[in-house]
Amino acid sequence: KHHRDILFESPLRESDEAAYLREVIERFIARAYRRPAATSEVDKFEKIYELVRPGAGSLEEAMRETLAMVLISPQFLYHTESDPATDEHYAMASRFSYFLWASMPDEELFNLATMKTLDDPKVIEQQVLRMLADEKSKSFVEDFSMQWLSIRKMLTVPINKDLYPRFL
Repeated sequence: KHHRDILFESPLRESDEAAYLREVIERFIARAYRRPAATSEVDKFEKIYELVRPGAGSLEEAMRETLAMVLISPQFLYHTESDPATDEHYAMASRFSYFLWASMPDEELFNLATMKTLDDPKVIEQQVLRMLADEKSKSFVEDFSMQWLSIRKMLTVPINKDLYPRFL
């Protein structure tokens, strides 16, 4: 299913492979980099595709190699909010989502960043409350607490059953 989200159905796939390729790359970069793709970035990965395509057995194989290059770029691996291509609203969406969910922004945060409303205190309050109510927030709090308090290490320490029966 997920590969169909990346290599989506489009009449361009048959009629204009170059336009289809650019749209796939642009959508993938937007999700991976947590902001809209710059034209120069799409151009760069289009060139990579053109280098890979002759040796690849199919469009899918060439795209897999091209998109793998996106996934090893610093913009994907690190939170590069200081990148000039990152608008402040997309940076705010990333800050919220990684702080409250330890994950990338969802569609709603991306839409609010696109509409440039993530500097409105009411919108911020609504989003924080929505995100805290989400299951991802509960998982993040639990994982953070376990790591911060080193509870996982404590669980590996054998407890003397005779001396401390109530801890078992």
